[in-house]
Amino acid sequence: QSGHYGRDREDGITEKIQVGSYYKNPSTGVWVVCSESHYSILFSTKANYKSDEVTHLVYYDGLGNQDAPYFLTVYPDSGVISTDHDPPIDLCIRTRWKAARVDWNGDEPLL
Repeated sequence: QSGHYGRDREDGITEKIQVGSYYKNPSTGVWVVCSESHYSILFSTKANYKSDEVTHLVYYDGLGNQDAPYFLTVYPDSGVISTDHDPPIDLCIRTRWKAARVDWNGDEPLL
């Protein structure tokens, strides 16, 4: 099984690259995210998360001047269709959990 991820090239074109299954389903539940031209980290609060269950994630962006990490809850297969107005992190999460609803648990989503 393999997945895809998109990346923006310097010429402004987004290219889709095929990756192996561990890229989208890491054994440790830690993802390094490149969004908005820099890297951040997203990780599961449980070591043995299951992709078909509600999942709690922590998001931290070292360049985001955050006072604390964001705690997100992902509801998989909620029927959400992504739009151009969705927060970039929500779009990244939906590359792993298709049609997921992302709850920022009271925090304002990062745009």
